[in-house]
Amino acid sequence: MRRCRLFASLFGSLVLSGTAVADTLYVDPSGQTPFTSIQTAIDAAVDGDVILVFPGTYGPIDFLGKDLVVRAAGGPVITTIDATGSGGPAVTFVDAEPATALLHGFTITGGQGRADDAFVIEMGGGVYISKFAGPRISGNIIVGNTADAGAGIAVTGGTPHIYGNVVRENTATQGAGGVVVQSPAGFVGTTVLSCNQVLGNVGGDVGGLYIGGDV
Repeated sequence: MRRCRLFASLFGSLVLSGTAVADTLYVDPSGQTPFTSIQTAIDAAVDGDVILVFPGTYGPIDFLGKDLVVRAAGGPVITTIDATGSGGPAVTFVDAEPATALLHGFTITGGQGRADDAFVIEMGGGVYISKFAGPRISGNIIVGNTADAGAGIAVTGGTPHIYGNVVRENTATQGAGGVVVQSPAGFVGTTVLSCNQVLGNVGGDVGGLYIGGDV
């Protein structure tokens, strides 16, 4: 645990130093900033930008292949990405987002799985990562999502670093309810999972975590 805390401190310093010259786009649902939704800020952003999100509840997002830092100013207890009623994942990475892209500090809930090209079933209700995407996912609470498999997080042909998240109370009908990492045939890549809590998830065959790839 001490090592995890040290890494978090160093990680935060690197994020700040690495984005010091980037533009910062502010998101606030009250209308006090140029953007009231995270997705419209992502649409307007360019590689290297930081999107700072003030407390509130927002709809689902897709990083659109961009190299962005999307960070909640107040943390996950008061900042939520809620995909209820959208019919898809709360957060999507499917366009080769790089290792410098970051999603940090949200509660992620209400998502449903997305039909995966390689595995046919719906995967990744909370966070869906595929097609060579390799973002960092840290400091989030991923709760109350559904899918056929990987209701909390699904990685199918991606190379993310998933660090310091709580993945709890997600429900899958077939595979693992919490996290699934499954590499399609012919895919070569590594997913890193470190210092996460995966608990209280329900699945068809595995509750918490299923690994079917290079991790």
